[in-house]
Amino acid sequence: MKQPDPLLANAQRLLDRLNKSGWCQNTGLDNTGACCIIGAIYMLGLPSEQHSALEQLVRSNLQYKWPDLNNVNAIIKFNDGHKTRFKHVQELIVRSMDSIATCSSRTPK
Repeated sequence: MKQPDPLLANAQRLLDRLNKSGWCQNTGLDNTGACCIIGAIYMLGLPSEQHSALEQLVRSNLQYKWPDLNNVNAIIKFNDGHKTRFKHVQELIVRSMDSIATCSSRTPK
C-alpha cells in the first residue's frame, strides 16, 4: 500500500488547523486561538525540514501573484492583505494540495 505524501498530509493538517481554530490577520496567534497561515504552520510543531517544505509549498502557490517575493513575506503579504478573506486562504491551501497531487501523478511508478 502506498504511503501518503508527508507534504500533502501536512498541508491537510494546516487546513484542518485553520478550519478548527480559526484564521486571523496581522498577528500569528490571537487571543481566541485563531492563527494566521504562518502561525498555523508553527502550531503544527513540524520538524524543521517539514516546516520549511510546507512554507515553500504555500509560497510557490503565491508566486503567480507576487513573483518578486520569494520568501515568507509573500505569505504574510497575502495573509494580511485587506482584501484577503478566509475562503482565499482555504483556496490557497487546497491549490497547494492539488499541486502535490498533480506532481505525484506525473511521477513514474
